Amino acid sequence: MKAFKQKGFTLTEIMVAAVVAIIVFTGLINILIASDETVDDTVNRGELQETGRLAMQIISRDIMMAGYWGSFTGSSFAPTHVAGSAANFTLHREANGSNVTGVINTQECSTSDARRTNNGTFPNQVVASSFRFFRHITGYSNTADVNILNGCLATRVLNSDVIQIKRLITYDNTVDDVVNGLASLNDTRFYMLTKPGEAIVFAGNDVVPTFNDGTHILGELGEYQHRIYFVREETRGDYTVPVLRRRFLFKNGTDVRSRGRLGDQALVEGVESLGFLYGLDTNGDGTVNYYAKASEITDQQWEENGAKVIAVRVSILVRTLKPNVNSAPQNAITYDLGSHTLTIQPNTNESVMFRRMLFTNTVTLLNRGESSWRS
Repeated sequence: MKAFKQKGFTLTEIMVAAVVAIIVFTGLINILIASDETVDDTVNRGELQETGRLAMQIISRDIMMAGYWGSFTGSSFAPTHVAGSAANFTLHREANGSNVTGVINTQECSTSDARRTNNGTFPNQVVASSFRFFRHITGYSNTADVNILNGCLATRVLNSDVIQIKRLITYDNTVDDVVNGLASLNDTRFYMLTKPGEAIVFAGNDVVPTFNDGTHILGELGEYQHRIYFVREETRGDYTVPVLRRRFLFKNGTDVRSRGRLGDQALVEGVESLGFLYGLDTNGDGTVNYYAKASEITDQQWEENGAKVIAVRVSILVRTLKPNVNSAPQNAITYDLGSHTLTIQPNTNESVMFRRMLFTNTVTLLNRGESSWRS
């Protein structure tokens, strides 16, 4: 039987095969890396879109309804007090400068000169010589001043604006339902009973008050809201994360109305900076004449004396919660938030490489005067 001589691969053939294999595997690895980067980029963009959309929706909704007081909408606040009433304030249109005997107090976020600017949770006691209308919307530009609002936001991010809003949220039940025991109010909240020309603020565990005529006729009921939006940095594991937060009015259920306070709650993680420009109508034609940042607006303009804030241009800068090496900027990037700019410098330190996205929206205040929409 004839034997066949077996032959193997030569060294050259082995080397050629190895080179081809390396080229093929290198291509596959590059494809996998590119695919992984694409997936990360898609996830990051989706995260930013959701963060920005949610933050914008929350803030815009409150801005839109700032100054909504039910049937009292469109009237200016000039507080007076009714002796013996269960409520602390009745709020009339007349700027009569009467003294107020306030019995609702809060752990406040207001300026140290609150009597002058009247921007606290409830209208301040006023006298004729220093009368100022109550503010339903107020802004504070980004500043290093930690004493903004009496220092209650001392831990906030300093390169971000602050906005303060008061409004009502419509209550589902009528005044008669509550008075007749068919519905109940939340003891931890504050409410406002309104009709054209008169409004009364009271706590959820108060007896529902009556108007000056001793009745509830034509009365509407809503939950009184005082909200302040700001940004604060917080630790999440190995990272420091910027968080959109809100101060809000509440009290413990068993407490009397004078124990009201402003709580603090986290809303959206990843919100790095807020910017607000306020649209002023200076001639009463219902259109914006110009936009200004908060520091450029006078006390009189905040109080609708000579000008009205009828719109707010909102800018929100969001960033990913965790760093992404692939998002490292090669050059400095400047984001324009309207009231201020924020410049991100290039950095090779992986801990500061975050993808960012800027959102903007212009919000019209629906309750901006006597001739505007009202329920």
